[in-house]
Amino acid sequence: MATKKATTPEAPRERVYLIDSMSHIFRAYFAPMGGRMEPLMNSHGQVTQAVFVFTNMLRKLLADEKPHYIAAVFESGEKTFRHETFDAYKAHRAEMPDDLSSQIPYIIRVCEVYNIPILNAPGFEADDVIGTLAVQAAEKGLQAVIVSNDKDMCQLVRDPWIICMRQNSQNVKRKEPVPPIEWCDEAWVENKFGVPPSQIIDLLGLMGDSVDNIPGAPGIGAKGAVQLVKQFGSIENALKNWEEVKHKTYRESLRDNADLIRQSRELATIRKDVNIDLDLDKLRSRPPDRAAAYQLFRELEFQALTREFADAAGSVEGAITPHRYRIIRKRAELDSLVSRLWGSSRRAAS
Repeated sequence: MATKKATTPEAPRERVYLIDSMSHIFRAYFAPMGGRMEPLMNSHGQVTQAVFVFTNMLRKLLADEKPHYIAAVFESGEKTFRHETFDAYKAHRAEMPDDLSSQIPYIIRVCEVYNIPILNAPGFEADDVIGTLAVQAAEKGLQAVIVSNDKDMCQLVRDPWIICMRQNSQNVKRKEPVPPIEWCDEAWVENKFGVPPSQIIDLLGLMGDSVDNIPGAPGIGAKGAVQLVKQFGSIENALKNWEEVKHKTYRESLRDNADLIRQSRELATIRKDVNIDLDLDKLRSRPPDRAAAYQLFRELEFQALTREFADAAGSVEGAITPHRYRIIRKRAELDSLVSRLWGSSRRAAS
């Protein structure tokens, strides 16, 4: 008796949102905040700008998209297989600034109060976890939405099962304006980079990636990489037929750097076989923990958000604290008080 083959539906039934957390955190850290010269911080001196921007991103995503399933994917903090195969991988990156690293625990708490599962996998990068879960979601007939502005993620795009969602700041001055949200399917990727998603890793292998310190092919930049991928279809074909390349620099680079180019392609390839399972029950969207949210935003002194969850104030032990009074006797103390009150009023208006 013939076994019945599994069938894939013609269109995705529901969406799984996979947030590239560190990408958003770094963007939040450097995000312009109106005309402020100093980063946002609370009255205790704790910088809170990245937390504030990340929180607003998450709230908007939840409100606008109303996801069926969602997860925030973080780095594990351990070295990955890429560091083992290439010592210089990300070696030039500076240490995370102290005023950003101090905000990471708060951002994790933000995810927790909104009941967003936090995922990572030791030995792999967040990209690999996202790639693996995206493929598993597609296999289950769901559409994976990768919430990231990282170009590397575009190699995963596969209509209609895996797409990227880019969130563009409208406060950044650009030569050409971009919409607040861009949905990146296969056509978008090819229009943006000149090659389809299936050839992005060949493109990155040739042009390299300065952010991750992936060397690529010496002497071949983005424009040349696009030309070669379009002409030969892949790195392997370009290496096999290097003598046919008209541009002398490109021809010699392919001839002399085959191992480095292949290694660069491997480093740029997002793995899709991480030992992690897509647990839909765990990723199912749930309402926030209002009491925990009130407590967190009160601690961070996010006034508007504290008011939003104020209905849960009564369930937070010690939420109502007695007033404390102090007589100000010196001009310096008065100036300090005015400065704190001015900062609080500006945060409340935001």
